[in-house]
Amino acid sequence: METRVERYSKKRTNRTVLILVVVVLVLAASAFFAYARLDVFKSPKMIYLESEYKTLKNTSDLVSDTYGEYFAGLIRPYTEESVHSTMEVSASAELEGLMPQEQQILNLLKEGKLVIESQADQANKKQYAKTTLLLQEEPLIDLEFAVDQDKMYVGAPMIYPKYALFDLTQSQKLEEKGITGLPTRYVTYQDWVDAIKVSDEEWKPILNDYAKWYKDQLKDSQFTMNKESSVEIDGQTYEARNITLTFTEEEWKQFLTSFTETWTSDERLLSLLYSRYENVHKLLEDSGVEGLTKMTEAEWKENIATLRSDTIAEIEGIELADDVKIVMYIDGSDRILSRQFFATIPDNQKGEQAIELRIDTVEKGKDEVDLWLSLSTKGAEDAFTILYDEHLAPVETGKKGTFNLELKDQTRTYLKSDGDILLEDETGKLESTFNLEFFDEFQGNGTLSGDISIIPNQADNTRESQVHLVMASNDLPGQIELDLKQKDTFDKPVELPEFTADNTVDIAALTPEESMMFQQEITQAAFIFYQQNMGKLLPLFQ
Repeated sequence: METRVERYSKKRTNRTVLILVVVVLVLAASAFFAYARLDVFKSPKMIYLESEYKTLKNTSDLVSDTYGEYFAGLIRPYTEESVHSTMEVSASAELEGLMPQEQQILNLLKEGKLVIESQADQANKKQYAKTTLLLQEEPLIDLEFAVDQDKMYVGAPMIYPKYALFDLTQSQKLEEKGITGLPTRYVTYQDWVDAIKVSDEEWKPILNDYAKWYKDQLKDSQFTMNKESSVEIDGQTYEARNITLTFTEEEWKQFLTSFTETWTSDERLLSLLYSRYENVHKLLEDSGVEGLTKMTEAEWKENIATLRSDTIAEIEGIELADDVKIVMYIDGSDRILSRQFFATIPDNQKGEQAIELRIDTVEKGKDEVDLWLSLSTKGAEDAFTILYDEHLAPVETGKKGTFNLELKDQTRTYLKSDGDILLEDETGKLESTFNLEFFDEFQGNGTLSGDISIIPNQADNTRESQVHLVMASNDLPGQIELDLKQKDTFDKPVELPEFTADNTVDIAALTPEESMMFQQEITQAAFIFYQQNMGKLLPLFQ
């Protein structure tokens, strides 16, 4: 019995010890991660890199969530559905002290309106547009344009009853008749999107390589940290860790040189960029753009190599009056509240020139962000400052934002702008107002203000847009106003005019004699139209 008790006691003791060991290990691990979370075991470099990653990811997610879906919804219907649009453009001006000829133009401007009716079905390669100039609400002249697959039609029915037909498959015959600059095929919006689109499979490996390059370039000795620090942003103080990344002149040159050498020698990146260049160049050719010259891939890389050598030569010539400093203020959630860049460049003629860049970002809640950006150079004759701040915050079902922009130097302001924007999640409604002031000692000061609205209506599958602009300047005796109204109706089939042999003229098939006769008919029709409609214009010139 005693032996059995002794054995039982040892087993129990071993089990207890084992449990205690596990508990200690768990507690130790928990403590380690808790301390790690409190940055006890993290170097300033590691804190900075992790914060960069988190801040960039949060910013990317916010932009994607806030604007990405909205603008994708704004563009997608025009690429995937047939669209009917009606646009009205009108202008007016209240000006004094005009010459008689100027007043006549102003009268015509007041009485006139441009109406553009368009239909487009990108998927089926059909398009139709009719532009009409109205005078006192009555049509004065119109122009029609239509595309059906590889055939293009142009006409002005109020002048001449027939449409000119351009068969895009007969480009050589058209060029022989002196007609150039026509597209060789119907180029859709989606073609442009596909031409420049880069998939994650192509882009992410490249980004990962440059993230690793950046990490390897930075040395622990370049970082210093003050855990008990704070930063003031827009009058409010935030507690934050101050991490400073310092580059000596030699380190800064080496950093810039390494980056230049890396990306200009990156075959994967260069091939990706060249392939997109090829795609865009081909679409421009197909669209009928003339005078294009295309670089071969060898020429492309040769230009990149020249850029590399020129850039490195400029880097080698850099002189700094002090170290380059990048200062980050990082909060307890590893978000970068403020990043600041400081560099001072000596100049024998102008003295030292200090460059300061500061970007402050405060996330106050979900989808609520304040952003400030300032860039300034000080101490030089061409010193300037750019100030920009934007505030995005939820308002009811949408997001309300304000923005301010200012450009100035040491003695005067060049430009000031402010405005607001409202973006509703549920409806997709967008409203914005802005005021812009510009200052020029030679051309005079002026203002440009206006408002923009985009209002979708899911019930009838439409979208209405309005733009109102007002322009004035101190050398303009009054102001000019411009109004644009547009209504789009989606998922409505394109209705082309009926094109037949009787109302079309196939330009590529015309003989020289028929071409001459066609031109004479148009000239005569235009003269008759002028005689018949001149009476409508005369009152405006009296």
